[in-house]
Amino acid sequence: YIKLEPEDIADPAAIGEDEVRAYYQRTVSRFTTAESRTIEQIVFADETKARAALERIRAGAAFEAIVAEEGKTMGDVLLGTFARDKVSDQAVADAAFALDKGGVSEVVPGAFGPILLRVTEIVPERVTPFEEVAEAVRKELALDEANRVLLDVHDAYEDARAGGETMAEAAAKQRLKVVTVDAVDHNGRTPEGTILTGLPLSSEFLRDAFDAEAGMENAPLSIGSAGFLFYEVDAVTPARDRTLDEVRDRVAADWTASEASTRLAQKAVETEKALAGGKALAELAAELDLEAQTRRGLKRDGTDADLGQPGIAAVFGVGRGQTGVTPGESGDTQIVFHVTDVVHPVDAGPDALPQAMRDRYASGLADDLLDQLVARLQSQYPVSIDRAAM
Repeated sequence: YIKLEPEDIADPAAIGEDEVRAYYQRTVSRFTTAESRTIEQIVFADETKARAALERIRAGAAFEAIVAEEGKTMGDVLLGTFARDKVSDQAVADAAFALDKGGVSEVVPGAFGPILLRVTEIVPERVTPFEEVAEAVRKELALDEANRVLLDVHDAYEDARAGGETMAEAAAKQRLKVVTVDAVDHNGRTPEGTILTGLPLSSEFLRDAFDAEAGMENAPLSIGSAGFLFYEVDAVTPARDRTLDEVRDRVAADWTASEASTRLAQKAVETEKALAGGKALAELAAELDLEAQTRRGLKRDGTDADLGQPGIAAVFGVGRGQTGVTPGESGDTQIVFHVTDVVHPVDAGPDALPQAMRDRYASGLADDLLDQLVARLQSQYPVSIDRAAM
């Protein structure tokens, strides 16, 4: 098969240094990180208080002291770190970005009252050097060019095939890669039984390939909005049962796993019978060189990593003092359990349910009864069609 997408025909080596540098210079804003500033602000009740605080700061008072007098912490007055265009209030942006580091602004009219601003950190604008982004730009330009010529490549390939060239010959002219899959079944498995990975459009590809005839050219499959998958079936091997020699190791492994699972289940049943007969769980665990565990506070609608939901259902299926056995959540374990206590919730009757839940249950019950009534009427009174009336 041949996969034709922009990245399959992109050729970064064909993009010259001058073209890369010219693109970088035209779009340098993409590679520019704007200056950012860490801004603090104190909001005052009125302009008089704000101006009085500013005069005190100019006279030598600490900004932190003004913050404390206003009943705030430094965390309360931290506005954040922003680029200029990310500050929502233009007046705040203008004032903050006119300050030096550590400077305090004039009184600024804010949305919630007059404010004083302080800038505590300035990160200058940074332009990523050309050398750091040149390869990424080159690949981007190559991909753009590949998108532009992709349909031309598609048409040239199709024309070559129509002219009698093989898939390999037509692909070579367009510098496309031909991938050969030695053998695969309709489920995507190789003769060794492993799943074949990396197939494009895996399920659709396999479905169409198994509908195709050997040696015939097929219509390409579409990959997204700008890609194609050309394929051919070289040979078809009829389905057959594999011989024992071919699958001996797998049969042995499957039998071993099945036998181990059977014996594990049998041992769990035997252990549960001994537990039900009065033997202590800790004693049984010691005999098996296992650890007896305790679960407290299990709820019917709860979760448990070992028991899983089916295991919890099994536990709630027996009463106090009773025992049971259930498969573990992992699938390769059996859990023998003993319910030592059952705690019923207070006010567990129907009246304890929220009204919305009772309404939902009542509605569901009404729907069930209506469905049963309709089913009964349909069976009692068969439908007939008055064709003359129709």
